[in-house]
Amino acid sequence: HVQAQLGTSWYYLNTSLVPLSDPRVRKALDLSLDRAGLATILGPSGLATTGYVPPGMPDYRYPAARSFDPHGARALLVAAGFPAGEGFPPLELAVDARNLQEQVAAWVADSWRSELGIEVNIFARRWGAHWEALEQGAFQVGRGGWLGDYPDPSSFLELFLSDNELNRSEWGSASYDELILEAARTTDPSSRKRLLSAAERQLVQALPALPIFHFSSVSLVNPKVRGYIDNPLDMHLLRYISLGEGS
Repeated sequence: HVQAQLGTSWYYLNTSLVPLSDPRVRKALDLSLDRAGLATILGPSGLATTGYVPPGMPDYRYPAARSFDPHGARALLVAAGFPAGEGFPPLELAVDARNLQEQVAAWVADSWRSELGIEVNIFARRWGAHWEALEQGAFQVGRGGWLGDYPDPSSFLELFLSDNELNRSEWGSASYDELILEAARTTDPSSRKRLLSAAERQLVQALPALPIFHFSSVSLVNPKVRGYIDNPLDMHLLRYISLGEGS
């Protein structure tokens, strides 16, 4: 059984550093990634994405997916003062030392080199040391992400509030904060989802982090098992599970 999980892997961009402080640079990095090419790397372990909120949120309007646009990406770099990557400082891409994450990082680095002329150095380390570096802001581009505690967009979008201690990007926006806080105050479910959707649209314009893929869970289930239902939280309560005759 392969099931999309309630989780997203992204790359934090340290917006306190030049040139990542420039939204044109951040957008160029995003548009230069042909996420269709991730399918062979991810296999059943993930689903490539350009959004922060995972699929499966009821009555939520997701932002339109962004297309691979290398020409637009290079034009943005020119506007930012780095034609063909000239003068762009080497980037360090820090990831946790896991096989899948290192493979994805190699693909991202190759994309930025070939499409934008940017030199990228990959630095992999064990998860604890990696997360500590993110906490301290000691990174340029750093692999992060989130597994939702509950099936609601706010579980992901609140991470990018200006005062959220888990916001590793050093990015903040008063208008974004107000949308999230207004959604928290709103009791009408439809209005609340509209506010959260508007907030995610702002987020995909600012790109303090680059969404890369949604996680998936892979389970091997005996044909005799009854009551096993795939779900984004990957939770399977034993009270609903029983054994029957196999086919």
